[in-house]
Amino acid sequence: MLKVERNTKNLVQRVRASREVRRALSQPDPPILIYQMGKVGSSTVRASLRTAGLANRTLSVHFLSEAVLRSREHHQSMGLYPYHLAVGTALRHRLRHLTADGCRIISLVRDPIAREFSNLFQNPDLLQIREVLGPGPSSHHVPETLELVRSRLENVGTYQYFFTWFDTELKATFGIDVLSRVFDKDRGWSTYSRGAVQLVMLRLEDLSQAGGLAISEFLGLPSPIELVDSNVRTDKNGASAYRWIRDNLHLDRSACESIYRHRTVSHFYSEQSISAFIHRWT
Repeated sequence: MLKVERNTKNLVQRVRASREVRRALSQPDPPILIYQMGKVGSSTVRASLRTAGLANRTLSVHFLSEAVLRSREHHQSMGLYPYHLAVGTALRHRLRHLTADGCRIISLVRDPIAREFSNLFQNPDLLQIREVLGPGPSSHHVPETLELVRSRLENVGTYQYFFTWFDTELKATFGIDVLSRVFDKDRGWSTYSRGAVQLVMLRLEDLSQAGGLAISEFLGLPSPIELVDSNVRTDKNGASAYRWIRDNLHLDRSACESIYRHRTVSHFYSEQSISAFIHRWT
């Protein structure tokens, strides 16, 4: 019975996503893709664009390469099927249309350790660590969770998704190689284009101050859009445990050095920012 319910839910997701993609691509204004790795502020950007009342349809995805198919299978094997995967699958079938007719892409990057830390709490079922997550600092599970989090965050292999996403997704899908082009580290965002596809890359750490201006200039709006906070960890269950572990976590400096000296990180962040990140986590 549970399997039937899951299959029905998955079918509903696929049909809904397919309709949303068709509507987005049938509009005269080019669609806006919020296309980035998970846990880097897509919910805030999506909510802000919705509030701005743009004519363009907005689609939010993490994968458009063949990885969307592998990720979908992995999620479904655990009884999960996030809507962004349904959208990514539907959109992947129309990439030729999207590339030829054009689209606007908004993508973000974030401190890799902060991103992974957030991901551990956002996806405990997917990462198979639900059993050690406690509801707060008084839980007997919290010390176990602190050690588990430390172990995962000090493992450089944990960050392969972060290190490779720009090549396996943006470059492979649209031919935009952001890592081979200059990124404006001073203002925290840069724009790129290839054919009819246009992209703006932003750092999450600069989103609150520069994001409204960057997105508005990119979309040709007369004034900066208002950013709307969304998907904030402190508003969710387990927020107290999240804060307690974050405040009591101290990572090995050599591990942090290996992570932050990777070319993907240093491409977007200045030496001063990297030093601040290392200090924060150690």
